[in-house]
Amino acid sequence: MFYYDPNLSSVESIDHYHAGGYHPVHLGDIFNEKYKIVGKISHGVYSTVWLAQNQREYVSPPAKCPLSNQEVVLKIIQAAESDLTPEREILDFLNGVRGKHPGHKHVVNLLDHFYHEGANGTHLCLVLPVMAGELQRLYVDGKRRLRARELRRLAKELLQGVDFLHERGVVHCDLHAGNIMLRRTGTINYHDMLKPVVTVPVTWDKEATEDEAKTAPRYLVRSQVSSLRLTKKEFEDVHVVIGDLGAAQWSHECGDLPITPLPLRAPEVIRWGGCPRAFDTKADIWTLGCLVRALSSIFKLATGKILFPVDRKEDMKADESQLALIEQRVGSQGRETFAKYLATQLPRDFGEENAKLLAEFLLLMLQINPQKRRSAVSLQRTRFIRNED
Repeated sequence: MFYYDPNLSSVESIDHYHAGGYHPVHLGDIFNEKYKIVGKISHGVYSTVWLAQNQREYVSPPAKCPLSNQEVVLKIIQAAESDLTPEREILDFLNGVRGKHPGHKHVVNLLDHFYHEGANGTHLCLVLPVMAGELQRLYVDGKRRLRARELRRLAKELLQGVDFLHERGVVHCDLHAGNIMLRRTGTINYHDMLKPVVTVPVTWDKEATEDEAKTAPRYLVRSQVSSLRLTKKEFEDVHVVIGDLGAAQWSHECGDLPITPLPLRAPEVIRWGGCPRAFDTKADIWTLGCLVRALSSIFKLATGKILFPVDRKEDMKADESQLALIEQRVGSQGRETFAKYLATQLPRDFGEENAKLLAEFLLLMLQINPQKRRSAVSLQRTRFIRNED
């Protein structure tokens, strides 16, 4: 039995440290003889994510290979998931087919990967570029709501990134707030942007064996990610990057239920009964049109409110309640009043014409019938995206 302080937020559950689970990581650890852990970024269902620095000198580094002293993100997958996740395969494939597609720079690229043998098994480790921050933590001139021009540019970049994935046969399946990153032009020192280290000691009882104690770290590290606060001018040098393809699927297969949070799931995903190919790339399009918690979807970016909130009092009937709410908001009757509803949720300075175009834009994505939803490339030609103000 082990103990830790459960009152400190932003740390992973200690229950994930076991055979087949998370790898115990400490600040200062070195992986693959070159990546030194210097900070904690986050954790997910299947991985922990760290800031690392490449310690190795290269005489002539290959393309995309991290340079000496370069900061990188190190994503360490749970041992039991390391041979199951398609993320490395998909990222490797995307690296080889980026070409001239404008959306390639809006999807994360894989710099390196390796396997690490630890106390809980063999872990796949992905080396990824450092980003400036998360979309959900963005403030422009101290505000979380985006103006029409700002929203339009980010929406266009999101659509370009999604189109790149879809054209290459990939469905993201988990487009939410924490998976939309922001990249700043030029070189940044990400370590200086992190909050100070806060650790949570892990204590074992007297009956624990030495082998048992090795399955968990001596301490947990709280996420050090802070808000990204930019001026209007600084915001012009920021661009969207779609990250975390751990739940992605090939569009010709789509045999697993997407882990997209319920408020963001397309109707066909909510109704999914386990049949392969019951959904496809159009499920991503619905998610982009939905209200996403913490600023991830296009609708959330504009309004700051949830479009399809889940009724937590009816967990047993959540799917039915969600489908009913979808029908009410964007079904045959709801579509007529959607523009008026949206206008009441937008900032006053958004503009009447922009509000009208945004409603038109969103309804092209929020089609209950997936066959009626526009593709990502088609949505880039809509009046909202092409409008200049």
